[in-house]
Amino acid sequence: MLKNTEQFFKENNLLPIKKWKIASKSEKGLFYTVEELPNGKFVCDCIAGGMNKPCRHKRIVFNKIHNITKSEYTTL
Repeated sequence: MLKNTEQFFKENNLLPIKKWKIASKSEKGLFYTVEELPNGKFVCDCIAGGMNKPCRHKRIVFNKIHNITKSEYTTL
């Protein structure tokens, strides 16, 4: 990462505070990184996450953190 970019992320509180590796459902051996930012947002390095769209990987992490089970998905 460029020094100026890293400095920008630090100054704007955008460096991740936690990271998770989530396995791809469609491609064996591929993992995506989900990061939680200090502002409470989650980002993922998958294609959807790169376009700031919802993705399965962010949902998995969010649900795990908040103890949400699959049976509760439809009630959210």
